[in-house]
Amino acid sequence: MNTWYSNKTEFVICGDININYLENCKIRQQLDALLQTYNLIGTVSFPTHKTNATTSAIDNTFIARTKNYTIYPFTNGLSERKAQILLTYLLTYLLHGAESFLRS
Repeated sequence: MNTWYSNKTEFVICGDININYLENCKIRQQLDALLQTYNLIGTVSFPTHKTNATTSAIDNTFIARTKNYTIYPFTNGLSERKAQILLTYLLTYLLHGAESFLRS
């Protein structure tokens, strides 16, 4: 990530990371500390994987800490995993006739 990281670059990282974000374990703390160096946070706080015996949040999406977002679970019925729908918000304002973008 050092190769691509800059203050002007925004990352969205998603996937099956096999770290359960429903638990506060040491490996999760280590990943969170690494992600914080790039100003990223995990967005999933609901179960993404469910069996008869267990639930976990091992599928996650990481975005910029300063981004406003909403995330929803989506059950498609094809597997025991839930997909995530992530909405980020970019507000557009017209100031003095010039278009600029404000991320709130």
